Amino acid sequence: MLALQTALIHAMVIVAAADGDMPDSELKHMGNVCRTWPIFRGFDIDTLPDVARECAVMLQVENGMEKALARIGQSLRGGTGETAYLLACEMAAIDGDANWQETRVLSQMRTALGLGRLEAACLERATQARYRAAEPIRFQ
Repeated sequence: MLALQTALIHAMVIVAAADGDMPDSELKHMGNVCRTWPIFRGFDIDTLPDVARECAVMLQVENGMEKALARIGQSLRGGTGETAYLLACEMAAIDGDANWQETRVLSQMRTALGLGRLEAACLERATQARYRAAEPIRFQ
């Protein structure tokens, strides 16, 4: 089992790493989230790089994605799965476009977190509203 805040960070890292690239904008967003969201109160921001690296290493092993998603799903309770999914959606949206790798990972994450399609659609829609640009972000 992962600590709550660690599981949430892992959810962000998994989506950010889905396309094999983690630009500075995504890393900066993770830091901003960990500094400002109430669920991260008490989190030592100096440990963020180590927590993110731990997840990235986990993804490198055989079936790493599936194992990481299972650990996240087992670690989150009482609505925190919705928070994890929202954070994951934000990571997909931060660069203005959720690519096919990110949407595939989001689909796997929905299952691991036990979210229904309607719950996930609501969170995706909230992310679209937040990151609205001239062209809407599409989650497949």
